[in-house]
Amino acid sequence: MHVIHFIKSSIRQGTQISHFNIIAGSLIGAIGHFGLYFVYKFIFHNRWENMPVRLVGVALCIGVLFKVRNPNFLGKYFVFYWHTMLIYILPFIITLFTLKNNFDEPWLTWEIFMIFVLILNNSRGLQKSKY
Repeated sequence: MHVIHFIKSSIRQGTQISHFNIIAGSLIGAIGHFGLYFVYKFIFHNRWENMPVRLVGVALCIGVLFKVRNPNFLGKYFVFYWHTMLIYILPFIITLFTLKNNFDEPWLTWEIFMIFVLILNNSRGLQKSKY
């Protein structure tokens, strides 16, 4: 039980989400995953594309936008929602599509991009967050 308490307190104390990250991350994620489905499916003819997987990611991103309209959205649990969204959108979807598309070059590039975004998201910014 002490381990779970330690993880919860570490996430709450160590997560600083700026207002800009909420807006930019959720808009780019929602529009990007929805739009890239059509680009990769019909223009580049990827071997494997999955609309339901992408729609779950879009729904998670749109859920984050509720924080902009309602600052009390999910209260103290918002940080867990934020991390769940990031884990699903970045490492899960991108790695899944990289594997399913046989490590095509564009997906390897997305994989590198995903690592940098996660590093930037986890580094502490200079701006204190109100969330």
